[in-house]
Amino acid sequence: MHRLGGGMTGNADWMNPYAPTREGRPVLLVDRNYSRCGACGKDALPTQERHDDVIGYRPGPGCGVRWTHIKASCVGPGIDARLREMRPDLTLIPSEVRHER
Repeated sequence: MHRLGGGMTGNADWMNPYAPTREGRPVLLVDRNYSRCGACGKDALPTQERHDDVIGYRPGPGCGVRWTHIKASCVGPGIDARLREMRPDLTLIPSEVRHER
């Protein structure tokens, strides 16, 4: 689950789900097609223990943070279970699922 191609730009968190997190924890952010480092906001391989490599259109060295948490950047049925299965070594930050009635 990683993205090939250039990154998104933008400063506001609501505009860019991959912006560095304000949670104060090294978080691996995972979407259906993307994985990003929550510390620096750049593309990452979700299988690495730390952000060693930036992948995609502009590859290079990562920021080196060791992830301790994982979080979905999207919501959907079973997303949290898939993240637990993908990275059981990381603490899951549950998705915020809102049900309309």
